[in-house]
Amino acid sequence: MLARHWTEAGETEAAVAAWKKAGERADSRRAFKEAEEDYRRALEVLRRMPPSSARDGPELELTSALGKVLLVTKGYSAPETASLASHARDLAAKTGNLAQLVLQGYGAWNVALVSGDHPGAMAITRALLSFAQRDGTSATFAFAHAAHLL
Repeated sequence: MLARHWTEAGETEAAVAAWKKAGERADSRRAFKEAEEDYRRALEVLRRMPPSSARDGPELELTSALGKVLLVTKGYSAPETASLASHARDLAAKTGNLAQLVLQGYGAWNVALVSGDHPGAMAITRALLSFAQRDGTSATFAFAHAAHLL
């Protein structure tokens, strides 16, 4: 209810924060359709702001959260899930965050693998290994090598 109030009042930042919190609460209760709706609303309000580097980080966070929910509500191989995974990867590239590039790439790798796009999955694996080498953390190497093993 508070999120709707902030949205109607034109308070973009407060509305996005409230929709995000509602999505997180719904997700924690495993109310995935409700979480999906809340994250979509948060993104809808956020996208009313002009594109900027300040908007990219929150958009990536919300896109990632919605993507995780879509895996449950739509499935790994649904076109909408794949499209959102691609958008999240693009946002991660814009932010230059290598850890996010690996994380989002791993999600896209899962989508490609489950969809039967094995050449696409292998191409993503090569990119994951490159990002992990540049990042150098054990977490990014773990994701990259997990994709490479399969």
